[in-house]
Amino acid sequence: MSIIQLFRQERRMREEFKAINDQHQDAWMKSMKLDGLLLRPAVDFVSILALILILNYFGITSLNGPIEIGVLYAFDNYLDRFF
Repeated sequence: MSIIQLFRQERRMREEFKAINDQHQDAWMKSMKLDGLLLRPAVDFVSILALILILNYFGITSLNGPIEIGVLYAFDNYLDRFF
């Protein structure tokens, strides 16, 4: 810092830092938008698929004997909490 001040380069260094910082922010925003477009639909798809699998499992096991609604609700609630 003292060398920058000694040669009176504060303005130039501030502009260089601002340019690099702006590039970093633009890249971060693009990354966040891409994650938002791709990641959330994938998580929702996996969540729905897991719910379908659990309901199918309980549907098949209900052919052998009754299943309490509380157990089914608990599994659904745990699944919601997981995702």
